[in-house]
Amino acid sequence: MEILTLIENTTETDSLRSEHGLSLLLKTGKNSQLLFDTGASGAFLDNAIQLGVDLSSISCVVISHGHYDHGGGLFDFFEINKTAKVYISKYAFKKYYSSNNADHCAPIGVAGKPLRYIGLDTERLERYAQRFQSIDDVTNLFDGVYLVPNIVGEYPRPNGNKALFSGAGGDAVHDDFRHEMILVVKEDDGIIIFTGCGHSGILNMIETVRRSHFEGPIKAIVGGLHLQLESGTNSFADESDQITAIGKKLTDLGVTDIHTGHCTSLAASERLSVGFGKKISRIHTGSRFTL
Repeated sequence: MEILTLIENTTETDSLRSEHGLSLLLKTGKNSQLLFDTGASGAFLDNAIQLGVDLSSISCVVISHGHYDHGGGLFDFFEINKTAKVYISKYAFKKYYSSNNADHCAPIGVAGKPLRYIGLDTERLERYAQRFQSIDDVTNLFDGVYLVPNIVGEYPRPNGNKALFSGAGGDAVHDDFRHEMILVVKEDDGIIIFTGCGHSGILNMIETVRRSHFEGPIKAIVGGLHLQLESGTNSFADESDQITAIGKKLTDLGVTDIHTGHCTSLAASERLSVGFGKKISRIHTGSRFTL
């Protein structure tokens, strides 16, 4: 299959836009196309034009979870595409917040902690309610392509989740990420696992895929892993040893290839590769590769 990165945090080409967000265009072996996430804005559509891609007739869209940097471009997408179905968790339209960069936000819940809204623009999207297909169980989208919700919690989740909340009204609690889904592509020689941010933890995601009876080698993991390895005052960063251990576990689980970026810092991916035992590829706006 072919993967084209329509938007990511970084770009290596001046003509392509970047932003804190992720959008991938997948073309399967049977020439079917799927849009996985839509970034934070309509910028991915501008990049698609620059890359010679027509999204007006694409019929299948998946939103990995209910954060703006993965579903923020939906409204602009609906303006140019009148028919595509959007597959999304039934929990994705709840209210989601972050305590990061929230110094000038009004306090909400959690002992009055300032929280910044990071959910979807539900009011604007409400007019397109008929375009959404709610997912609450393993779902076959088309030949070899599946959505897997209800991610298990056997392994620890990334430390960055401690800054993320869900709630309504004047209250908020730590997000349990029940709105996150895994995209699985099953091919003759193995499976490919796509993550939006990997808030649930990549090891939990793999465990969920296995419990959902997807057999065979894991050819690749593609997408964000929500791992940070930063010095200074970032109390939500993951420990170096934690990330190395995850990389080693991925090797033990037979993962062959990893393509990551967005919410996975460069330092974290380099540390992950130490445990993984081989180079981990970084995606960027415009990157195109085949698996």
